[in-house]
Amino acid sequence: MSLTPGDELPRLLVQMNDKFLHAGIYFFSAFLIYLAFVRYHFKNRLSAKKLVLILVICVVFGGLIELAQHYLVHNRKGDWYDFTANTLGAVLSVLMMRVFHRYYLSLKR
Repeated sequence: MSLTPGDELPRLLVQMNDKFLHAGIYFFSAFLIYLAFVRYHFKNRLSAKKLVLILVICVVFGGLIELAQHYLVHNRKGDWYDFTANTLGAVLSVLMMRVFHRYYLSLKR
């Protein structure tokens, strides 16, 4: 859907405020990347560098999609608010997973 021309988008998506959808997609993306880094073994701690890397991956990808929409897709434009929603979704995911992960590790001691 990200690179679908504007005149081919479902009317429901065009009419709705899609910021929650953007945040949710990037929340879930960051969540999956986080799980990939711990490889489903929650006993592994993630370093701050890896947490930043997860955010960088999501933010750069979100930015590239917005740029592609603006410059390459007919009848679409990049949106800073979409980019912000993407970033907030990823940040919330990493923060929540970090808190959950620390709590989980504290229970295992």
